[in-house]
Amino acid sequence: MSLFNSTFVGNLTADAEFKTLQNSEKSPINFSIAINMKENEVIYINFVYWTKTAEPTKILEFLKKGQKVAVVSDYIKEEKYSTKDGTQKEKLVFGVSKIDLCGGAKQQ
Repeated sequence: MSLFNSTFVGNLTADAEFKTLQNSEKSPINFSIAINMKENEVIYINFVYWTKTAEPTKILEFLKKGQKVAVVSDYIKEEKYSTKDGTQKEKLVFGVSKIDLCGGAKQQ
């Protein structure tokens, strides 16, 4: 049982990305959402959803840029990465336990 449990509602900033991992029965789906906090204030949150198979799941068809989602997260982890110029950076990634679609995607 997790002590951390939060729900976030926002719009996908880009289509979700599915990754295949070698020698693994699970695969991550990575995505970010934008949440409008106040006038002219937006926060961006990164998520990872682990599938139960190494194959893309049906949810990918719906996780498209602009789609409004409600995401329940049950853990946070810190990821380190390098930018194109070699700078080392860190970001927080929230683990997903549930995703709900909230209406249609925004028209582009």
